[in-house]
Amino acid sequence: MLPEAAREASEAGARAFVEYYWELVNYAQATGDVKALRQLSASTCDVCLAFVKEIRSLYSQGGRILGGINTSRITEVVDLDLKSGDYGLRIEQDVSYNAQTIIDSTGKRDVRGEGTDRFTAYLLWTEQRWRLDVMELR
Repeated sequence: MLPEAAREASEAGARAFVEYYWELVNYAQATGDVKALRQLSASTCDVCLAFVKEIRSLYSQGGRILGGINTSRITEVVDLDLKSGDYGLRIEQDVSYNAQTIIDSTGKRDVRGEGTDRFTAYLLWTEQRWRLDVMELR
């Protein structure tokens, strides 16, 4: 469930939303359940949709994911000057992850090491909630 802190139109709310997003990525990877993850992002977020599609596809074919826990560290938050007058933020973040093993339906293992990726996320406060509109791997 979305934390109370992530339900406000503020920088603190956006930070809590981003933290919750990565918790849902971790949950989806561990369980194959992508429903809540899918609801947080817009159709314009290609990276978000790819996460959902890849996890759903793997699990629907009998595969699973072990490990790969993501932890986000926000490095910068910038207010966006939107022509629509809506409230939006650009969030720079380093997302660290531990080792992960992806097992497909045949039992084949794809072992991946730990590391850190840098993402830029664009959040929009719309309909009284945060929405992840775009996330780019830098």
